[in-house]
Amino acid sequence: MLPRLLGISTVLLCVGCAVGGGGPLRAFYVAVNGLDGDPGTEAKPFRTLERARDAIRALKQADGLPRGGVTVFIRGGTYPLAKTFELT
Repeated sequence: MLPRLLGISTVLLCVGCAVGGGGPLRAFYVAVNGLDGDPGTEAKPFRTLERARDAIRALKQADGLPRGGVTVFIRGGTYPLAKTFELT
């Protein structure tokens, strides 16, 4: 069986974004050379999409989503997936 791969050249995933709305924006970054133990910043991105998803879920549970939403910047590369990536 072939491994599942998610190839991304440039993708911007926006969760809870307000169109034309103000408010602070929270951002996380994902890169193939990142580490899931890092904070998900531009300088120290997460490695996996799952980790970014989980960070958003934790943020939502702790403080609620910020008014301006959460943006996940995904740097180009191939992201192997062990199972289907779900956003629920």
